[in-house]
Amino acid sequence: MPATATKTDPSLWRRTVARVKRGTKGGEAGEWSARKAQLATAEYKKAGGGYRGGKSADNHLSQWTEEDWGTKSGRRSKDTGERYLPKKARDAMSDKQYAATTAKKRADTKAGRQHSRQPAAAARTTAAARADAGVAEFREVVNMTRSALERWLATKRSQEVGQKRGGTGESTGHASGRKIVDILAKGRSAEFTKEERAHMRKVVSYVRRHLAQRPEGGVKDTTWRASLKNWGHDPLKD
Repeated sequence: MPATATKTDPSLWRRTVARVKRGTKGGEAGEWSARKAQLATAEYKKAGGGYRGGKSADNHLSQWTEEDWGTKSGRRSKDTGERYLPKKARDAMSDKQYAATTAKKRADTKAGRQHSRQPAAAARTTAAARADAGVAEFREVVNMTRSALERWLATKRSQEVGQKRGGTGESTGHASGRKIVDILAKGRSAEFTKEERAHMRKVVSYVRRHLAQRPEGGVKDTTWRASLKNWGHDPLKD
């Protein structure tokens, strides 16, 4: 089972969910949707809400929260009945596929169904766009080169930091760093396995979450920075 993060401020989360649910962005007022879940997560973080523990590497809501969601026409889905999708998925989808998935959504909406599954072809295109987006995000957050990361992982400091099962052995972060080295060694045009893509998503989630928890003052010699470097990101490297 994937690890689940616990919200550090449950009352803030409840208030945020209630406010987002009342709005019309991402769906009808009063209804709950995947997009509203994304918006609530983003608003919760902006308000200072945090998480304790891990998050699933397959949490696509967190992966696509920052995407430019909308319709192909640029008009509101509420007005046109069009399928509401991230920009990468819209751009990758042919007009025929988009018309088919929109027709399916309109039919399900008319039948009173809040959630509408995409036709198989459109779903495959969306999944491929999501996979490409995951690789792009990974390359964005991993700002250390393969050789630099290998040198860092060989240091005593790298091997000291991070959570270790039972308090001994290799930390989760150090093991992650070794996987990142293997991924980087495959090159930019490589075909990645399902497991590698899952780890890329895990890396993106970890780095973004911990960057949001940056401590005050200088961070050069902090455990916070050392832990991030184990995940391929040096916060002092711009």
